[in-house]
Order: sequence, then structure tokens, then C-alpha cells
Amino acid sequence: MQKIYISGPMTGYPDFNRPMFKEAEKWCRKNNYSPFNPGWLLFGEEDTFSYDEIMEIDLCALSKCEVILMLPGYEKSNGACIELSLAKELGLSIIYYEDYVRKELVV
Repeated sequence: MQKIYISGPMTGYPDFNRPMFKEAEKWCRKNNYSPFNPGWLLFGEEDTFSYDEIMEIDLCALSKCEVILMLPGYEKSNGACIELSLAKELGLSIIYYEDYVRKELVV
């Protein structure tokens, strides 16, 4: 089972865009991927991890994956663009939600 990292915008979205990340996670599991969902990590005023610390955790997780799934709006997210750049550097397979997942969900 391939490990897949879910990447997309979170900052500035209601509930940090967790509903989209959860939808993507369900798709990953249905398609026999083992997902890493950054939405699992805690965000909010009461959290003790900084943005930079969370990005460090995310990039470490990404480096252990074989595939990255890019969610809609990733282009406007600095973190997601960094993740995509690292994924390309590492030679990961790239799946774009809009090109592949959404079409499958509509069918």
C-alpha cells in the first residue's frame, strides 16, 4: 500500500479546510492508499506548535510518502507550494484532486 500525503490550503479556511481534507482521506483509503492527513494536527490559539513547527512535521511526513495529492486552491497556499516543490524534488507521484479525484467522485 502506497503512502500518500494530502496537501492543500488550510490557513484562512473555516475549520482549517478539514472537511476537504477528510473527503480526500476517504478517497485515499477507498483507493488503497495509506494517507497522511495534515488536518489531523491541531491548529488554533490554544495550540503550542508554531506554523513553522507544524510545517517541519508535515515535510518530514511527506518525505516518507510515495505520492502527494494536491487539493483545490493549493496554488494560493505557501505551505502547499513548498510541499509540492519537495514532492517533485523527491520524485513522488503527483495526483491533482481537480483532474482525477473530483471526476471519480462525480461518476
